[in-house]
Amino acid sequence: MTLDEAIKHCEEAAEKQERASSFWQKGSKTYKNCLECAKEHRQLAAWLKELKAYRDKSQERESCDEIWERAYKEREGKKHREEAIKALKEIRDMMMNSDDWESMRRLIDAVTMGAFAIARLNEIDYGKTESEDKND
Repeated sequence: MTLDEAIKHCEEAAEKQERASSFWQKGSKTYKNCLECAKEHRQLAAWLKELKAYRDKSQERESCDEIWERAYKEREGKKHREEAIKALKEIRDMMMNSDDWESMRRLIDAVTMGAFAIARLNEIDYGKTESEDKND
C-alpha cells in the first residue's frame, strides 16, 4: 500500500464510520464508537498527509543538492579542460621552437597524453565524447 492509498483508505473509513453512526441512536455506545473510530481515522489521515509533505520536501531538497553538485562538477570539469588545453598549447609552442628531436618526441608523447586526458575528463564530468562537447 502506498502512502496515498493509505491516506485515501483512512478518509474512506472515516466517512463510512460517520455514515454508520447515523444508524444508531445518538448517545448509544455503538454511536459513540463509530464517531470515535471516524475521528481516529481522520487523525491518522492527517498524520499521513504530514508525513507525505515531509517526504516531498526532503525529495525536493535532495534534487536541489544534486543540481548544485552537478553544476559544481561541470564548472570544475570545464576549468580542468581549460587548463589542459592551455598546457597543450604551451607544449605545441615549445615544439615549434625546438630543434632537438628527442625533446620533440617527449613533447609529442605529452601532447598525446593531454589529448587523452581531455577526452577522459569529458567522459567523467559530462558523460560526453569530445565531438558531443563541441556541439554544445
